[in-house]
Amino acid sequence: MPTEPARASEPKPDAERNSSVQLASKRTRWALQRTALAEDRTLMAWVRTAIGLIGFGFTIFTVFRSIPELEPEALPVVGPFELGLGLTAMGTLALGLATWEYRRAMRELRAAGGPGQRWTTAVAAGFVVLVGILVFIALVVER
Repeated sequence: MPTEPARASEPKPDAERNSSVQLASKRTRWALQRTALAEDRTLMAWVRTAIGLIGFGFTIFTVFRSIPELEPEALPVVGPFELGLGLTAMGTLALGLATWEYRRAMRELRAAGGPGQRWTTAVAAGFVVLVGILVFIALVVER
């Protein structure tokens, strides 16, 4: 008994069409949510990197400043002050740029129907930028 082949041109029932649209809509919302979470993770990775650079720069400056045998004339062109200041500035600037990029990407996601405003990650990054600026100023003043 041959069976009749299914016709591809048959219209789908309304219930099946509606469930497909709902599923597609749900998947799109989930994709936007995953993208927002990926943006949060990326910014937090930049926060960790900036904390490392700022802390390392401050530590280099502090440790080398506490060694009395090192005279300024004996130091190379790039001494501990310049290295510490450079690492602190690099960490602060990198995090500032990463925060700016995060805000831009989140605006685009919201325009596409993504999740609403997410403040916790941006506030944490802003706090670390502020700390970086204060450490930079402290290094300049302490010299």
